[in-house]
Amino acid sequence: MQMVRWRLEIRGLPGKNRKKQKIVVLCQCKTAKNSISTPSKIPLDLPERIASSKTNVLLVGYLLAGAILYGYAVTCGLGLTFDSQHYLAAARSLLRNGTLQNPDGTVFSNWPPLYPVLLAMARADWQWIRAGQFLVFEGILFLTWQLGKEALQTTHARLFLALVTLFGTPLLLVNVFVWSEGVFILLTLAMYLSFGRYVATDRLRWLIGLTLLSDLLCLQRLVGILWVLAFATLLYLVQKRARTAIAYVVLSCLPVVFWLWRNVQVEATPSFLGNIGAASFVQTCMGYTDAIGNWFVPTGVPLPVKAAVGVLWIAGILFFLVRHRPTVGSVAFQANYLTVFYLAGMIFLKGTFTEIDRFAVPAFGWLFLGLAAVGDTVRPLGWRRWLIIGVVGVWLLYPVSRTVKNAAFWHEVNCQVRDKQK
Repeated sequence: MQMVRWRLEIRGLPGKNRKKQKIVVLCQCKTAKNSISTPSKIPLDLPERIASSKTNVLLVGYLLAGAILYGYAVTCGLGLTFDSQHYLAAARSLLRNGTLQNPDGTVFSNWPPLYPVLLAMARADWQWIRAGQFLVFEGILFLTWQLGKEALQTTHARLFLALVTLFGTPLLLVNVFVWSEGVFILLTLAMYLSFGRYVATDRLRWLIGLTLLSDLLCLQRLVGILWVLAFATLLYLVQKRARTAIAYVVLSCLPVVFWLWRNVQVEATPSFLGNIGAASFVQTCMGYTDAIGNWFVPTGVPLPVKAAVGVLWIAGILFFLVRHRPTVGSVAFQANYLTVFYLAGMIFLKGTFTEIDRFAVPAFGWLFLGLAAVGDTVRPLGWRRWLIIGVVGVWLLYPVSRTVKNAAFWHEVNCQVRDKQK
């Protein structure tokens, strides 16, 4: 037996680092006499590979947790509302005679056509629709994970965003019912990722991808036009290219303009126009204050307390903008900008004061991404850091318990409905 000395050489370091090229690795291992021993090849990116493997394992666990939560909530079926019945009727009429019709046989014009088309692609079958909604929910979790990985630097900020998304009752809500908001939210996430890649690389293919996704967004819900305008202004603020921003708006809105023109041709007064200004400004503000307040505090908390939470959020964002002056290219600025733009647009339209819990949901992920990005930018040190971590950790018990409770409630209600139908 004999001792073997191994030498590992790292080549390719330039200039002044040449003295550090040779790293001696001693291996106190025994080998049989007359045997040939060669040093093992240690990949230089081994730490990155290990970190990537851990991240992939965490991602799989994250998606599995979402699958269990969603699967339990919809075990006995999906929820239906007035809108859901019209989506399904349009899908079935499309399969039957190639036209989009309401349950009473009138023209389907109060909503854009994409979601009924997607339901028709699922053959308007409950099992396939449920599978599609499941994929949408998992897609939201995956893109949020990817967004946190690319946009946030600290582990705490990424973990916060991931947990709030997984245990976000509003996100689960819009996928437990046959509603169009789930696909809408998925498209906004994909748009932002395409937007980020276009700004970073200036490659036309990412701008084309952003435009195509925007086309689909507007055909999914008419308020997609608000998001197109929001992304257009971000494009201009970041790149200072007015022509690019204008071309993006025109091409993104063109399909939905044709759809609206079609509705005007088949109806003297398109029914969707009746949704604009249907509620007062005060009613709308109160509704959105209550809906967004429920994201932070229990639903039974009085409205003035929720209003105080809203004022605190706005004041905190303004203080951050003034104190830290984030650039227009930062995630902290963009996420908060998208949140405020959408909510301000919805309040201005004053569409309704009912189902606002549902209509506010597209801003959910962006609001919490903005909060995570602010924390990621500020990064308090010392006791302040641990105080914030402790407070946020305790607060997270609320969305977790609320989502688990609601998932159990939806499971029970849908099972009761199923049993009655047998």
